[in-house]
Amino acid sequence: MNLYIIIPLGIFLGFSMAAPPGPINSLMMERSIKSQFDGSKIGLGAMTADFIFMVLIFAFQKTVNFSYFLPIIYLAGALVFVYIAINMKFHSEEPKSNINTFYGYFKGLGTGLVNPYQIIWWLSAGLAIFETFGYTLFYFFFIGILIWIISITTLVHYSYMKYGEVLKRIITDFSSIVLLIFSAIFIYEEFLIFHLFT
Repeated sequence: MNLYIIIPLGIFLGFSMAAPPGPINSLMMERSIKSQFDGSKIGLGAMTADFIFMVLIFAFQKTVNFSYFLPIIYLAGALVFVYIAINMKFHSEEPKSNINTFYGYFKGLGTGLVNPYQIIWWLSAGLAIFETFGYTLFYFFFIGILIWIISITTLVHYSYMKYGEVLKRIITDFSSIVLLIFSAIFIYEEFLIFHLFT
């Protein structure tokens, strides 16, 4: 397919994955208040999880029944997001230490790896796109995610510099609520899938 189509389509799909409200964006927004770089590390960690999913699903799609693991994925995601939401609300400041240089990155990676929506996206849309367009489109897919990460963290950080603690409280409360809502959704989905397969 023509690159003039592949490039914007790939970037658009990257936005479709990264932009909708969800756990990763909540974490990025919360961390971007303190530092745009800290918020970006969350996004880069989650993007690494996307790359891992892409490799695993494309490599093992014909030999592994990924749907078998969905109940476990939903339950694990729900529990992790409840923990993060509570920790965000009551312990929003991370300890200052050189050990935590990569804390945000690994937090984003860990959250992405247990995020059912990311997994489901790769099992459905990601797999269909791969079968239709091949690998080329995914170079621009990840560029689209990177553009989103830079955009949202920049917007939140500089908005905080202007609006201060009021914006911080709003973002922290909003992020915690989003995580708890997604946790409830994941538990509900896990319940439905578990009964469907038993």
